[in-house]
Amino acid sequence: MQLFENKWPALLLWPLSLLYGVIVIIRNLLYDWSILSSFKVGKPIVSVGNITTGGTGKTPLVIFLAKWLKKRGKRVCILSRGFKRNSRGTLIVSDGDKILATIDDAGDEPFQMAKELSDVPVIVDEDRVRGARIAIKKFFFDILLLDDGFQHRRLQRDIDIVTFKSASPLGNGFLLPAGPLREPVSGLKRANLIWINGNGNKSFRREWKDIPLVRAEFKATSLSGFNWQCDPQELGGKRVVGFCGIGSPEGFKHSLEKLGAEIIQFIVFRDHHKYALNDIRRLENIFKEAHADLLVTTEKDWVKMLPDKTYNSHWCYLKIEIETKNDVNLENILSTINDKS
Repeated sequence: MQLFENKWPALLLWPLSLLYGVIVIIRNLLYDWSILSSFKVGKPIVSVGNITTGGTGKTPLVIFLAKWLKKRGKRVCILSRGFKRNSRGTLIVSDGDKILATIDDAGDEPFQMAKELSDVPVIVDEDRVRGARIAIKKFFFDILLLDDGFQHRRLQRDIDIVTFKSASPLGNGFLLPAGPLREPVSGLKRANLIWINGNGNKSFRREWKDIPLVRAEFKATSLSGFNWQCDPQELGGKRVVGFCGIGSPEGFKHSLEKLGAEIIQFIVFRDHHKYALNDIRRLENIFKEAHADLLVTTEKDWVKMLPDKTYNSHWCYLKIEIETKNDVNLENILSTINDKS
């Protein structure tokens, strides 16, 4: 959001940010002093989280880590809150064999992870301690990946990975609601690894300069439609109508531009937007009026787009995966829990 990039308009909300910051600091101190209880569940836990709102690439990183760990012989289970899902309590989205929940009940990101990782159990529970304990009872795994867990201090973890987007890692530097920060940047002292996604060289490390860091980029790996798939490079020169409902739409737009697509229109919905028939009709009309070649969205949006509907061949999604330049810091950090798993 533009408000989160500029300081002047956000100053109007600064008093509320000050109050929010006091509450967050007190809460963290209560955990630091063991006044609020945190729980171990008997399995190594790797948390992927952030200190800012919006899209920093947590879901692609959880998928990347699951694949990365599996290649090294580790059995993995994923635990998520299931943001904006229609269900409550513990829900098994996937048992590592088949998907057992709908996207509405699971939430879009856990459902996407279950589809991408067909042999990895995925569980959602707003009570992460309960969810972790149920996961241990029901599944055999070595490492639990905790999605969006940095502020969820009630469940103890072994490794905390904090993600940022490189283009604007801290936004305007203010706490919610005047800025994107969920807690003061000093909270990074709890992190074991900082993970920066995307192209960019902005520096934001000061007192946390000794925390290991990994830089990664988003790489387009395929362009897929209802019953077809091709190399994403074929977007080059195509007239495209892009649309998405994700936390960082500018990143998706940049991916399209990088592939050489001619973006005729780019429509942004709210993050976690649930597509209705009216949305599909509106996008189809925009496509026709623009005389475009393709309607392109993200994989996260694609799984929500009326799965029982058959789409014309110009509807498609761009699959994006994380690619690291050098993951030696990741190797070093995760090797510290090998003896526990």
